[in-house]
Amino acid sequence: MQLFSELKKIFLEQQSGLDLITPQLATTVLLIEIMRVDGELKEQEKHYLYVFLEKEYLLSKQEVKELIQLADSHLEQSTDYHQFTHALNQQLTIPDKIKLVASLWEMANADAHVDAHEEHVIRKLADLLHLRHSEFIQAKNQAFGR
Repeated sequence: MQLFSELKKIFLEQQSGLDLITPQLATTVLLIEIMRVDGELKEQEKHYLYVFLEKEYLLSKQEVKELIQLADSHLEQSTDYHQFTHALNQQLTIPDKIKLVASLWEMANADAHVDAHEEHVIRKLADLLHLRHSEFIQAKNQAFGR
């Protein structure tokens, strides 16, 4: 019986952790993941991240720095994208998700080159966000001004 109680406690802690993931935090985590996936952290990508977070969420430079640190911490502790995409699926509309995926494309292209690994992860995230292929393409076109 104690094993069941321990498992229930762990499950409830994980569930409460999901509630703490805001769309801003989840978006920041995904942007950082795209930034890192090609194995290089470039200044253009860092700049894009800071400017995006400041403008999109009306944050001060200090708040952006804190959000990035929190996102880094969540990213280091996670084993997959589910907790982040789940939080986004619960709170974002389809147009918001398309806008988010467009932002991921913009992040990938911040250094003027979209790596194959970046494209793969963006495709995977679009699937996890339950976007149709046409919506994925719409986001890509939006990001590249087509």
